[in-house]
This record gives sequence, C-alpha cells and structure tokens, in this order.
Amino acid sequence: YQPVSSLQGLRLLANLPAGTLTTVDVQLAADHQTLPKFDFSPLASLKLFDLNLYTYYWGAATDEQLRLLAGLDTAKIHNVEFSSPSSVVSNPYGMTNRQFNILAPFVQAVIENPGTSSQMIGFSGNCITDFSALKNIKPSKASQVTGLYEYVYHTNKLVYQPGATVEVASEMTGVQGESLNYTVRYYQDDGTADGKLVQAAAHEATVTSADGTTRMVWKYTLVNPKVIRGNLI
Repeated sequence: YQPVSSLQGLRLLANLPAGTLTTVDVQLAADHQTLPKFDFSPLASLKLFDLNLYTYYWGAATDEQLRLLAGLDTAKIHNVEFSSPSSVVSNPYGMTNRQFNILAPFVQAVIENPGTSSQMIGFSGNCITDFSALKNIKPSKASQVTGLYEYVYHTNKLVYQPGATVEVASEMTGVQGESLNYTVRYYQDDGTADGKLVQAAAHEATVTSADGTTRMVWKYTLVNPKVIRGNLI
C-alpha cells in the first residue's frame, strides 16, 4: 500500500449500474497533519461491499469525518477495517475510545443487518481500550469485531525504588464492560557489566474497588533496576 491523498476518483463509480457493489481497500494519508483534511465524502455515493481503510493516523481524524463514515449505507457491507497498516507496530496516533464510540453505531448496524453474510470488522493497531460501546449489539449472524494490538500510552510519572512492587491495573474493557486480563512485562537490568535485561518476576492479583467492582492486576518486583538520568530502564 501507498497512502492516497484523495478519494475523488471514486465519484465516477456512481455511474455504474444500480446495485453494483464496490470494494474500497486503501491506505490513507501520509501523516497526522494530512488526515484531518481528508475528504471521505466520495464514499457516500457508493454501494459498499468491503470498506477497508488503513492509516496510522486515525487518532487525528475529526468528529465530522468519523460521523460521515458512521453514516455510510450499511445495507450490503460485508467487511470493514478502520485499522493501522501494520498493527504490530506501536502507534501513538491510533484511534481513541472517544472516536471508537462515534463509529460504534455504524459497527452495530453492520453486524445486526440480517440481509448480509457474516462480517469481519477490524480496529487493529489503534489506541482503543474500551469496547463497551458495543454492549447492546445483537448479531444477526456469525460475525466478528477485532481489535488486535491496541496501545496505551501513560503520561503520568511513576517513581520506583529498588525492590519496590509495581501494580498494573487492567486498561482493557471488553464488549460487555468486563475488565480483561492482560499480561504486562517489565524488563530490568540484571546488575551485570554488560547490562543484560531480564524479565521482572510477576504474580497475579485481584483488587476490589470501593464500589465493589474487581479488576485484575499484575504485580512486579523490580530488583537492581538501571536508572539513567532519572528514567527507569
């Protein structure tokens, strides 16, 4: 894929015979400054079968752009992607929870449409951690919503001392609002001259909040961490 800067040529497809289905499979925008200016309106005149839109910069999309996408005709849509071109690459510009919530009604309409076959809808390689906007979904056939390799970026500063315990709360919320168990691995210096990194020992724990809800955490004990200019390595 090479990122495209315009979908204007798709307007010609509106001249195809009535009922003709179209598959759109493209990578969008070369950077996060370009995406907010991207015109998605040519998609509105198409009868879509597959809509696979890939970009590293979904997080830069405007609410107006997302609402346009959420308003597309879902009558014949089979597969949809709002994913990163490479889901296994850490992506700070991925789609956020708030943006996902704008698209959730569109996803629900696609999944609940009884007139189409099973669907695959992907949100991989973004920054989505809460999928509960789909909790009321009622699939009409075997379908799947996938959010592989979501990345969470923490800006809060944490201070650790040698031998301290690190508690990591689950950031993931599933479709039913459940807290999802996940594994976090911390690597630390082993104290040798070559500075080999070893995995910190961990154990699983359940934490109960004041309102009675529980969440899963992993606790890590750091031993001999290497600190460079105040940063734990």
